[in-house]
Amino acid sequence: MPQKISFVILPRFNMATLVTLIEPLRIANYLTPTPQFQWQILSPDAPEVAASNGLTLAATPLDTANRRGDLVFVLASWGAEHYDNRDLLAWIRRQARDGARVCPVELGCYPVARAGLLTGRQVACHWSWAPGFQEQFPDVTVTEDLFTLGENPSCAGGLGGVDLMLHLIAASHGDTLAGEIA
Repeated sequence: MPQKISFVILPRFNMATLVTLIEPLRIANYLTPTPQFQWQILSPDAPEVAASNGLTLAATPLDTANRRGDLVFVLASWGAEHYDNRDLLAWIRRQARDGARVCPVELGCYPVARAGLLTGRQVACHWSWAPGFQEQFPDVTVTEDLFTLGENPSCAGGLGGVDLMLHLIAASHGDTLAGEIA
């Protein structure tokens, strides 16, 4: 059965970062006899969400499905430091409580921190916003790494999404497949 992954996008998300996360999955599915990954794009701002480059992407509204064991990436960029959607925060908390692995990407660390899931954790955040994020959330340790691993990974965004996905694919499907994808 393919591993399920959800990408939650917020207005002005970085399209390039989303692509860096999806493309390794697509290539993995292409290189293997049966699909290894299945993904969906979700947003509290569905049905269409504008990226920071002005392009829009179709998204499915947040739902009540249990994503136990799934990876849930929360992607946000400029403006996320002010984005406050109570339904999104409740959804993120519920998914984490029910066993989903929540991964903030770029400025997705803001809503995930507001949901209370980053306290005491180390998180990768986009370098240009790291000082402001650290000031607002002093109980979260910001790292200058491209990504963090562990039960709930994080990613600073940009091309770092490829590196994170290759590590996650290697952990679940082996170095050979990750090397072929690279």
